[in-house]
Amino acid sequence: MIELHNEDFYLVKDLIERKNKFRPEAIAVVDGNNPGWIFVDSKDNPITALIWCKGMEGFHLIGDCENNTFISGLNSFIDGYLVQRLKDVGFNDFEVSGDPGWEQTIEDVFSSRGLCVGKQIVYTFKKSDFNINQVSHVPQGFYLQSISNVLEKSKEYENIEFLLNIIESFWGTKTNFLSKGVGYCITTDKWIVSTAYTGFIAGSTYTIGIETVKDYRRRGFAELVAQEVKKAHMNLGANSYWDCMKDNVASYNLAEKLGFIKEYEYNVYWFSLNSKN
Repeated sequence: MIELHNEDFYLVKDLIERKNKFRPEAIAVVDGNNPGWIFVDSKDNPITALIWCKGMEGFHLIGDCENNTFISGLNSFIDGYLVQRLKDVGFNDFEVSGDPGWEQTIEDVFSSRGLCVGKQIVYTFKKSDFNINQVSHVPQGFYLQSISNVLEKSKEYENIEFLLNIIESFWGTKTNFLSKGVGYCITTDKWIVSTAYTGFIAGSTYTIGIETVKDYRRRGFAELVAQEVKKAHMNLGANSYWDCMKDNVASYNLAEKLGFIKEYEYNVYWFSLNSKN
């Protein structure tokens, strides 16, 4: 298996699904918008690829799901190379999904590794469906402001690393995020309590990510910042994409409250990196 350099990611641009139940997180890596790794069966003529999406903290399989040369070597590649690389950056589980058609192959190839499976729900908000939803007002003592504004005043916030870590994970650098994405925060005078942001960009589809500091959850802050990002995406002419676990009731309830429409579900799989094939 061969790892592509960033400048060679274009070699798999035609392998990835871009219309039917597509995954913008993986497309964003292929298109060079967001950081990740890509491994292929052959650099000369790749027909199957494994993509690591840093911000998603997981892998995605694309291309020919019956490529036996690639599939038969996948477990040995994980155990012989990826395990240590992932543990070096703090991961103890291998999470993977695939383009349409990959689910059975994933279940077969990892069947001996204690494979777990969960359902993800995808919601979208298309620019043609634009409307302004009523949201709560910002409480006294808190402020709604853009991420760019918060970054300009970064020394004022005691937990600025909370925001910087999110940006680094999804975008690699502040410059990359500020040149492509949008985001908003709820803050106090010295504390960032919640943020929503563009997570990945795949063509005209922009994903929404949300993080709220634990002590400030269930107070409506996520709704406030998510609404602002949705509006900002609309102003850019983009469709918003919302992806969450099926058992994350709070997340999909918020998506529906903000006017997002359920599009489809897909499987995500994971197993411990300590379980060898």
